[in-house]
Amino acid sequence: MLELRLSIEGERQSVVADFYDYADGLEKWGAGLMTFPTGVNEEIAFEKGAKDGNAYLWLAVRAFVADGVGNTALEIEYKKPGSRLHLEIVRFAISVEAAAINRLGAALKSWAPTEHAPLVFSDGSPEPA
Repeated sequence: MLELRLSIEGERQSVVADFYDYADGLEKWGAGLMTFPTGVNEEIAFEKGAKDGNAYLWLAVRAFVADGVGNTALEIEYKKPGSRLHLEIVRFAISVEAAAINRLGAALKSWAPTEHAPLVFSDGSPEPA
């Protein structure tokens, strides 16, 4: 089990989410992103926790086709339950070229988080942190 931090920034919103997962979950998501999109209705999602209920968090990052001409995007949905003072809810989408999503997939699939530096993916190019 790995302790992970996901940080994503859009033009007007951002999210930083700490969560736990196994390396094979990231590899599986990466493999799906590498061949995305295969059709206009395809969506590849990475989800952790539970959207409703008593889970510690709900995190979903979805690659989807935004329109009929093939523009693609990433949607981020994050919820960390708590009192009104501590509740965290974020949902936004950012346009991302399909080729950049494919490169992100390749980087996730080949990343060995137990052996390498953190994966920083910015402007479509993976960089060691």
